[in-house]
Amino acid sequence: DDKEPVISHFTRVSKLGQRIYVSKKEITPVMNGRGIAIISTPSGLMSGAMAKSKGLGGELICKIW
Repeated sequence: DDKEPVISHFTRVSKLGQRIYVSKKEITPVMNGRGIAIISTPSGLMSGAMAKSKGLGGELICKIW
């Protein structure tokens, strides 16, 4: 209603020259749970919370908040 953008920050973590991989234990909440992390797992792209609940790790693509 107050015309503020829903997404205020988008941080690309894994880049072409340096891939960042995380295990299920290393997945942490973004901005105390107010943001999401996008992770590429063997089961496809999913949020960090979903990957952690399924016990999957993978390439950390970006963080959005």
